Amino acid sequence: MIPTKPPPGLREAEEWSAAMRSLVADCLVKDPAQRPSADQLLLHPFVVKAPASETLVPVIREAQQVLSPASSG
Repeated sequence: MIPTKPPPGLREAEEWSAAMRSLVADCLVKDPAQRPSADQLLLHPFVVKAPASETLVPVIREAQQVLSPASSG
């Protein structure tokens, strides 16, 4: 769909960091020859500066409990 349709955008783009918007834009480059590889994307500033997954797991679990309190228990 990337080559044939206009690229989707982030809702409320101003709420996302410039690095995140840049990563999404890089992923949506229409020409596959110009689109960054997975190895290149791993070097993107957004990915490089991301916290370790160990940091995010507790936050994700807490968010899941807040979003579905009836299922936690």
